[in-house]
Amino acid sequence: MSRIIGPFNIPQVSHFATCACLSDKQQYPSFFRTIPSDQFQADALAKLVKHFGWTWIGAVRSDSDYGNNGMASFLHAARKEGICVEYSESFSRIHPRSRIQRVADVIRRSTAKVVVAFIPTGDMKMLLEELSRKPSSPRQWIGSEAWVTDPDMLRFSFLAGAIGFGIEKSVIPGLRDFLLDLSPSKVADSTLLTMFWEEAFNCRLVKK
Repeated sequence: MSRIIGPFNIPQVSHFATCACLSDKQQYPSFFRTIPSDQFQADALAKLVKHFGWTWIGAVRSDSDYGNNGMASFLHAARKEGICVEYSESFSRIHPRSRIQRVADVIRRSTAKVVVAFIPTGDMKMLLEELSRKPSSPRQWIGSEAWVTDPDMLRFSFLAGAIGFGIEKSVIPGLRDFLLDLSPSKVADSTLLTMFWEEAFNCRLVKK
């Protein structure tokens, strides 16, 4: 979308897109965001790994702009910190299951006991479900914000102790009262509010 509206200088502001590639003002002159670029997260993850003395790691990523750019930034920062990477694998949810199985087997066979994963939540769940079919020796997982802050990941017991960084949250004055004052009919008129409502109240909203 940004490539389409950029030549017309129409501003686009995102609260969610973190890909460092979007910071390129030559390609995306009118794109702005209210969330940090993944470049900051990648640098921080490399320093986190170095802080704990982990110098032999594995790396997995989603085969997308988010995963490929995020992992490229991390690997660049990791090399500067003297961290060696045993393997760097990628996959996508649209790939056949055999591709995900291959990535899971690479992780199981590896000697690296630390795995850095730059993957969105949906793809990460697919990988973890595949790994849980044939458990291997315990590993320390380092996660990007996209999945490491998702409470649903707690159902995978081998993720106990996974660490990463979360985006700082802020309180928006009046937002809570506004959301609680909405009627179901008003919520149903908005796709975004419907998604929020169903997640917050664990219910299914049906528009009549």
